[in-house]
Amino acid sequence: MKLRAVALVLAIGLAVPAASAAAAPPVPTGQGYVVASRAGGAFAFGSARYEGSLIGSGIHTNDVVGIQVLASGRGYWIVRSTGQVYAYGQAKYYGSAHAVVPIVGLAATPDGLGYWLIDQDGDIWTMGDAHYYGSPVSMGVNVRNIVAMVATADGKGYYVATATGTVYSFGDAAFHDQFRAPFGSPTVSIALDSATGGFWLVSANGGIYAFHAHYYGNSPSGRSYPIVAMASTPDSGGYWLVNSQGTVFVHGDAAFLGPATSSAAPFVGFGSD
Repeated sequence: MKLRAVALVLAIGLAVPAASAAAAPPVPTGQGYVVASRAGGAFAFGSARYEGSLIGSGIHTNDVVGIQVLASGRGYWIVRSTGQVYAYGQAKYYGSAHAVVPIVGLAATPDGLGYWLIDQDGDIWTMGDAHYYGSPVSMGVNVRNIVAMVATADGKGYYVATATGTVYSFGDAAFHDQFRAPFGSPTVSIALDSATGGFWLVSANGGIYAFHAHYYGNSPSGRSYPIVAMASTPDSGGYWLVNSQGTVFVHGDAAFLGPATSSAAPFVGFGSD
């Protein structure tokens, strides 16, 4: 429903019994991520499993804008700018948006039983158990440059970010301060600090703006390979950044698990479990 208002494994030749290899413990959830390409490819690392992709499904496109991974790491949603959503693994399909204005992002509810879609004008669609808490349009704000949204820890609110670094707060979002991130390049993504209720913004050149959130560092990136997405770790003790070539940058307690294959570039989305 549209609501207007607002692994790279290094094999070493060791004589290890087959039973020992089979007994290796699985990677705990919360230590994995999936990188999505514009063409619909998906590259999974750590505890996040590869469950399929648009390319693997025989779908040919060049308009993927994002990916959202389940907290269990056993599935994810991939969304296109047209509003079409594709569910893989244990992620369930709850609907797509028939968008006229390009969709720019998808944010899942904490229980994984729904999601929000948002377009670049700030219109929001709710699917599954996602609830509508307002939008820039409902505030009387006329925008054309929304780039991302992120839900609060309990799913009863969300933050919406623009390319110019302005963030709008809805529902139980902890902070409703009026501000604008002082970036010298476009804002491209936002991530929640679940410990404080604040958030991080990242710009195309790798700058980080921490709003009521701990700053763990940035990753300067040139114009040739801009940063395209970010995600925070489950305990908000760090975050990952990814650039258009699939290079993954880690900060705080975020673990480096591997880069995406550069031959599949450009990359547009990043999701962690």
